[in-house]
Amino acid sequence: MEVNKSTSVLFLFSCIILSFSTISTASFSPSSSPSPAPFASPAPFAPAESSLENICKATKNPSGCVEFVAPYLTGSSTDAVSVLNMIIEAVYKRVERAIAISKKASEDSSTSKVVSSCLGKCLKSYNQVIDDLGKALAACSTHQFNSVNSLLTAAISYVGQCDQAFIDQGADPAMKEIDASLVESIGYGVDISKTLI
Repeated sequence: MEVNKSTSVLFLFSCIILSFSTISTASFSPSSSPSPAPFASPAPFAPAESSLENICKATKNPSGCVEFVAPYLTGSSTDAVSVLNMIIEAVYKRVERAIAISKKASEDSSTSKVVSSCLGKCLKSYNQVIDDLGKALAACSTHQFNSVNSLLTAAISYVGQCDQAFIDQGADPAMKEIDASLVESIGYGVDISKTLI
């Protein structure tokens, strides 16, 4: 019972932190003025958005891909390599937030030893994801898209190890929503990298 109670508290804590982080990140959009709904009216980035829509068609969730990448558009045109770079960089920042959340929760005195141990395994997994994302960025810059695809696929596997640590202890994965978001986002990169091979 202690594990489920701690897991629930940790999950709520994670959701609050992640929501706060998402809101804070949104303030760094390219324009300081309020943005209209995506694609609602002609905008300076319309050609880039159109290119982005075409690139994201290669993913399993094109609309999710567009929504994920659109805040990072900075120019009037976009190509698959630049979108892939944007995805990797954005995921990198999200994994850094997941590390901060896991670390803080694992160090909290109210967190059970079981949950803290599982979070320690999550931290190891997330650090490996960070390493793979860095290598994927380097491989992308030299157009080694087979390597990019392999590294991103491995990153998805490492994210899954976090949830598995909880499952192995008979606990509900405290980071499952964060992990699902990471897997989805990394998946956009996997799908787009396949088109470049």
